[in-house]
Amino acid sequence: MGEGAQTVVSDFDIITEAADLESLAADLLKEEIVAFDTEADSFYHYFDKTCLVQVATRDHAWLVDPLALGGPANLAPLGPVFASPKVRVLFHAAEYDIFILKRDCGFSFSNLFDTMVSAQLLGYPAVGLAALIEHHFGVNLPKDEQRSDWSRRPLRDKQLEYAVSDVLYLIPLAEAIEKELEAKGRLGWAMDEFGTLTQRSWPEREFDTIGYLRIKGSRSLEPVPLAVLRELFLVRDARAREIDRPPFKVLANRTLLDLANIQPQSKEELGRVKGVSELILRRMGTDLLEAIKRGIQNPHGPIP
Repeated sequence: MGEGAQTVVSDFDIITEAADLESLAADLLKEEIVAFDTEADSFYHYFDKTCLVQVATRDHAWLVDPLALGGPANLAPLGPVFASPKVRVLFHAAEYDIFILKRDCGFSFSNLFDTMVSAQLLGYPAVGLAALIEHHFGVNLPKDEQRSDWSRRPLRDKQLEYAVSDVLYLIPLAEAIEKELEAKGRLGWAMDEFGTLTQRSWPEREFDTIGYLRIKGSRSLEPVPLAVLRELFLVRDARAREIDRPPFKVLANRTLLDLANIQPQSKEELGRVKGVSELILRRMGTDLLEAIKRGIQNPHGPIP
């Protein structure tokens, strides 16, 4: 923490009505530069979604609540703002924000500036937003809500303060960093990177049937343990969908690997494996044992 660093205190408006969002979007189209951020719920649900959009101009900040509006599709009035070549749209680490806004809302982007990409091009030792804000302005951003459940309502005051803090300093930060890019002759590089980001597309959201091969350590397994891992991966995903939880919160990858190697044959043996709780044993024990049996009976073929 830098000496004399300050904490963030700010006034902002929360947008929960369609008419207010339409009015805000019309006003934003008159701005030359607007800062944005998003919050999603990927740590809490199987299918994540946009749960909050933070907006700031030089004079004010807003938190747009897509859930109160009826869902992310109802953020549509913001579409012309993101697509306008006349409005510079600021993000920090824009890739994920662009991904979910394209996926959930079908937005396109034109005049983008990403402060994290810029800081990387400038060789900053720390490119996180909090580090950059403290470096340039001596302000400490709140960090304790990074993994909040943004789908729960009402949002707590600490969540709201955290969310708005992410956009309050983006405009002056971008302006300071742009000057550094110009001074070092790297602004053109940055603009090329931003253009690439705006044009990026992602495939439709679907289940990755070979996702088990992306688990660290999976490719070094012998055919039988690898087949067991595959079957356990499928069972975990089915359970995650059923209860609308991220798969890693159902069973950790490390636990899947341990089960694939140990191959327990009874619930008693299953319960001895680290990460298999009484609740998992009760609700998934039979399915896990059957998955292990299927894997043993059908060894894995050559890895694709």
